[in-house]
Amino acid sequence: MRYQLYDIEKEVTMEQEITYLKSYIAFQQLRMSKKLVLDTYFDPELKEQKIPPLLFQLLIENAFKYVRGEYQIQLEIKLNKKQIRFEIQNSLSPAQTTSHKKEKGIGIENLKRRLNLLYPDKHTLEIRQTENRFIVHLTINID
Repeated sequence: MRYQLYDIEKEVTMEQEITYLKSYIAFQQLRMSKKLVLDTYFDPELKEQKIPPLLFQLLIENAFKYVRGEYQIQLEIKLNKKQIRFEIQNSLSPAQTTSHKKEKGIGIENLKRRLNLLYPDKHTLEIRQTENRFIVHLTINID
């Protein structure tokens, strides 16, 4: 909570953001079912790159909120030259696949607006859903 209320500046380092995300993930794991399979990868090269705080939070929060079926979440944040590449996937149950498409939350729309303001023409956000997976790819050019 301190990170969100007091330690936030206009931009934070990726190292700070990843530390926060790891804490958030650890908290979520405590409250999740023991059958959750979580696979994370944080590129060790992500350190001093500056980004706005809590940029990835919503996407990780959604994965924990909607994970069903095989109870799998895969998260990867990598540095590729001058790009931060974020990918998260969570498993869905077949029944959830049809109902999830109908749900229209405010979070993703707010994230899209935020990205357009912060990174106009310097990001891509791809969201897709298969029969049993929800997949988000976010690429940010940080040059």
